[in-house]
Amino acid sequence: MLQRQRRRSCNASPRRRLASLMLPMLLLQTCWAVPVALPAWATAFKEHVYALQEQMEGLHFGADEFVGLRDKLISDILSWGESNPEVVNCKLPYPYFAFLPNLRGVINTSSHNPHTPSSLPTLLDIDETTGRGIYEESESKEGGKEDGILTVHGACFQNTAFRFHAESQQLEIDAGQPMVRGCADFYLFASTSTFVLENVVKRGRYLIPWPVPPDRTAAEAWDEKEKGIRVLAFKTSKEETMHSVFQTAALFEPILTKGVSERAAERNVEFLREYAGFLFERREGGRVDGAVQVEREIRSSGNSTDLAFTSALRGGQGRHSHPASLALFPLFPLSPPSSPSINESEVGNGDIMGVIRMDGLDPMLAWGMGATTGHMAVAMWMDLEEEGGEEGGKELYILESQIKSSYWPQNNVQRTPFRQWLQWAEEANYNVLHVPLSDEARGRFNAEKALAFFREMEGLAYGYHSLLWGWVDTERENYPCLPPDFTRCMEWNFLEVAFGLVERHVPAIADLLWREAFNLRVGTEGLTTSEVWMEVGKQAGGGGGRDGLVRASAGVPMMVEKDDWMYHTTRETKEGEKEEVMGRAMVCCVFVCAMWKAAGVLGEEGGEINCGELTNADDVMLAIFRGDTKQILGEWEMFLPAFNLKQPFAHMDEKCPTLGPAYEQPPDC
Repeated sequence: MLQRQRRRSCNASPRRRLASLMLPMLLLQTCWAVPVALPAWATAFKEHVYALQEQMEGLHFGADEFVGLRDKLISDILSWGESNPEVVNCKLPYPYFAFLPNLRGVINTSSHNPHTPSSLPTLLDIDETTGRGIYEESESKEGGKEDGILTVHGACFQNTAFRFHAESQQLEIDAGQPMVRGCADFYLFASTSTFVLENVVKRGRYLIPWPVPPDRTAAEAWDEKEKGIRVLAFKTSKEETMHSVFQTAALFEPILTKGVSERAAERNVEFLREYAGFLFERREGGRVDGAVQVEREIRSSGNSTDLAFTSALRGGQGRHSHPASLALFPLFPLSPPSSPSINESEVGNGDIMGVIRMDGLDPMLAWGMGATTGHMAVAMWMDLEEEGGEEGGKELYILESQIKSSYWPQNNVQRTPFRQWLQWAEEANYNVLHVPLSDEARGRFNAEKALAFFREMEGLAYGYHSLLWGWVDTERENYPCLPPDFTRCMEWNFLEVAFGLVERHVPAIADLLWREAFNLRVGTEGLTTSEVWMEVGKQAGGGGGRDGLVRASAGVPMMVEKDDWMYHTTRETKEGEKEEVMGRAMVCCVFVCAMWKAAGVLGEEGGEINCGELTNADDVMLAIFRGDTKQILGEWEMFLPAFNLKQPFAHMDEKCPTLGPAYEQPPDC
């Protein structure tokens, strides 16, 4: 019912829309650097994007500036979208991420082409929609029968032939017979330095310019010569593609807000169900997993209010069992069903707090990883005496790698008193699952070593440098796929050019997210993305032709993220000053694993485990837990689909598929 309601609402008045996944959004941003036939609303957007691009040109920034840029871009897109209601209208059954294109072939730019632009048929008319010339009809060429011609069978035109004219730097398009009157095929032509969007709407032959940048590097020229111009097709029409961008952006509405609206949460729950196969149900009346009934009693005690929680085991089986407990929280006013239902004494060193916030970002990460959390943190008891408190006392802290945002007040690798953390988590509309270590694992937890490791890491910036690589272990079986049949997936052929293009327009993004990681993998320093692709192509020896070169570049993100790699990052001192350092790049799940590794929880094999290769899903698959979980916050019922299964072993999770929606893995990966 929710799905049908959402689809009917596509024609309703628009609400605030939000862009989030920076790579696709920044790629779409740079797309407008070429002439495309656009409606008035898209032209206005293009002009605004140009202004933003000029502001970002030459910038170099870290995690804080990245979040600021993201929020600025989001805010501007929302404001623009609200003034153009037609942008957010849609009729797509599965609109989220439907804008991702797929490779249909490659135009060879180095082949000899006997046909020059001057040999084209006579110009008959100018297409009013595209502004392109329409020529007299002639037979379309079959791909492979004439050197340099690629023929594509599109969703609209049965045969569309493409060729490149090197002398004039033009692409020739020869569209054959349309299958349906009024249809169109929307294409992206790309290399790592240039790309063009073209909407093919009529039968005929015409030329479009291929705008080579005047500052094109040798590596970018090599890419185009050796790998050709990639022809990627959108499954959706031009208008539907833009609608998909904004419908996807709607998932991320809560990124700019402290809380999560009801509508945004339901939209994200629907996304997780349809795209990842994860069914999140609403917790009713404080119910946890259908097995525990929480009753609330308010008692007055002086000027404070104590909330006493008693848990009574109910009949019926949930997905996880939860022990009955009694907890007292004389801290802050709470409202059901988000109220924390745990006593500090239940939490031990090394236990984790699994988090999912229905804000677009966490669900997107969960979809990619095959996880039901988008964030995680680790618990640890610390001596109050070391913190200037009473002698012999201890306080429970939550340790995590986190980003300061509209809903979280602190940055970097950090620690927060448990009670304070719970308050912030509730205000942010977190759904929180307590996952305790087993007695055996807790017995292995060396608090002194764990504390020493944390002290060494405290204040380091969030690990954007390694954000994308923990879950990419294979060439094809880690990139998320789209419903309804999950046969259309994100592809390396798209990402390969996207990385190069984003770096060309906003190099600071590449510096933060992938360029240094790529150089570490290849054994180089300071190379651009296109230069990395050229280097690995040379290292591969050129075997296998173009396909071999693409496999070589696809292998770069598959390389193991090693725990001893150091990145150019920053550390925030206790005085609040930032200093540039060489340090670890750890996202939340990597930091949790690293804490376990330092504390000895992973056992004898722990030293040979690279935590940079473990995702949220991998962390909870480790067989180091007690076996039960307990939800302590949130409106939505949490669960762990693959939990407590794998004993730690050397080099685990370095070659694992995560292809949804099954997310199946061999036990030895």
